Amino acid sequence: MEGRAAAAASAGEAQGGGKRRADDRACLAAIVYMVQAGCSWRKLPAVFFGVSRPTVHRRFTQWFVEACLSWLTNNRRLARCYERKA
Repeated sequence: MEGRAAAAASAGEAQGGGKRRADDRACLAAIVYMVQAGCSWRKLPAVFFGVSRPTVHRRFTQWFVEACLSWLTNNRRLARCYERKA
């Protein structure tokens, strides 16, 4: 069985299994709705967007952390730039 999977992977064939990644636009639409409506995560109507609440929350957290790290990285560069000029 392992040899077969390794042969399929090396031949470039797609491995099955797993779920398809949820649509980013649907997640963003759910986040925007939540912010505009002022509702909590529990009251987010997942049926309207086709994405589960945990998926929307996980994607929001991921995007927020990435944005914060990017902001910190950019500001660190700006701080170094100002230190050199002074």
